[in-house]
Amino acid sequence: MNRSPSYEVPSSQRAAPKYGRRESASHVQTNTISHNHDVAIVHIHQPPAVHLFHSGVSFGVRNRRQVSHRHQMLLLEHLTSSKAFYQEGIFRVCGRSDVIDQAESRLRKSLLFPKQMIKMLDDMSIYDSADLLKMILRKRKTPLVSEACLNLLRLAKSLQCVDSTVTLHSVDERVALFINSSLSVLPKNDQELCRALCDFLRLVILSKESSMMDVRNVAAIFALLFFGAPEVSDPYTFARECEQRTKMLEWMMTLYTEHHDMFRPSHALLEPLVAKVSIRRKMASVLRGEQVTLFFCSDQRAYILTSVHVIHLDISQLHSLFEPIHPHSECKGRGKRATAHRSVRGFLQRMW
Repeated sequence: MNRSPSYEVPSSQRAAPKYGRRESASHVQTNTISHNHDVAIVHIHQPPAVHLFHSGVSFGVRNRRQVSHRHQMLLLEHLTSSKAFYQEGIFRVCGRSDVIDQAESRLRKSLLFPKQMIKMLDDMSIYDSADLLKMILRKRKTPLVSEACLNLLRLAKSLQCVDSTVTLHSVDERVALFINSSLSVLPKNDQELCRALCDFLRLVILSKESSMMDVRNVAAIFALLFFGAPEVSDPYTFARECEQRTKMLEWMMTLYTEHHDMFRPSHALLEPLVAKVSIRRKMASVLRGEQVTLFFCSDQRAYILTSVHVIHLDISQLHSLFEPIHPHSECKGRGKRATAHRSVRGFLQRMW
């Protein structure tokens, strides 16, 4: 029979146990002290293993099979078609845990056809389906929004727009266009899911009179599901960074709700360019040979990003002042994502 480890404590160092705050039974290390003349034997009963979280994901979840992208999209489509965004407290009222666990397990272990999944969701309440969505997002191997995309969102909050009076788009609309292009750095499935989730959350926010959930409520619930948990050990730093991520999602969803027409996947573009000549604007300048980023381009106008400044150009200026860094390079890869990059590259090559 296995025995728990024993450590000898000199009798001169024996003291009454100190009691801190009360903990749950699963998190407490229990010490049993037995006295044997001059020596006290401390038997340490180790608590059961507890899942630790890193980037919002349990280590125990990393090796588990995840719910497929197709099923996640079907779940969002079901919530939208059933007009769940009108339901009062849709993401605040808890569903039935046994029903949710069973549904999540079934989605992980079996390949349900769309009709079978819709029938399963029809037998669940709206609160059950909403909690199922949160559970699936919480158990992702990686956060929905990658660290690279999150850094671009942080940059978006500090953008300064130049020539704001000579362009069709307002300052907020140009920031929204940059956020839209920032989402293009996500993997294809994650980008599609992120946009679909934002579309549904936008409907919840617009229906706040019936859903009783405004943008602040939505951000408080979904911030860590979007961005993951901060990777820090200090509890005060953790709480502060969680609050920052909540404010980030609140700001992003405000723009997504008010300027939804700026968030078109077909307009998403992050293309590095280099200046052929030095240019100077009212608040910003670009030196010859300096690299900038083209994040929006239409038939009439384009927006480029320097360090923190957004500069408006018409197409003739874009053609005469800048050129692609690799004008003859080809996009490698397969599938729709590579095809999209090749089409953007072809469009830029036709301009130059």
